[in-house]
Amino acid sequence: MAGDATFLLYLERVGAEGLLLTSVIVEGEIRFGLSRLPAGRKKRSLSSAFAQVRASLHDILPVTPRTAARYAEVKSSIWARGRAIGENDLWISATALEHRLILVTNDRKLPAIDELLIDYWAAPR
Repeated sequence: MAGDATFLLYLERVGAEGLLLTSVIVEGEIRFGLSRLPAGRKKRSLSSAFAQVRASLHDILPVTPRTAARYAEVKSSIWARGRAIGENDLWISATALEHRLILVTNDRKLPAIDELLIDYWAAPR
């Protein structure tokens, strides 16, 4: 998020085309990042950007037993290939798979996950 104008433009375009959803895991990561910032202009700016993005969302998806099953499948598959992935990235990916959604990210280090569709919101750097 980081107040990036490119990301906000991406959300505006995608939001006009369909529903915007996120995972409770993503919300937690953003809230954690904001809570660590000292009071000041940057924290106010990012908090405002977060509120703007959150207001544009159709829903925030919870972690369910079906999410947990997908999580286990994804983690087993990745480990079998000798790869690693962050726990939150696993849960976010499992949520996208459970609901058959496209995962929007700018994390190009995210390993390939069977059946997971990814849309990178920023141009390659």
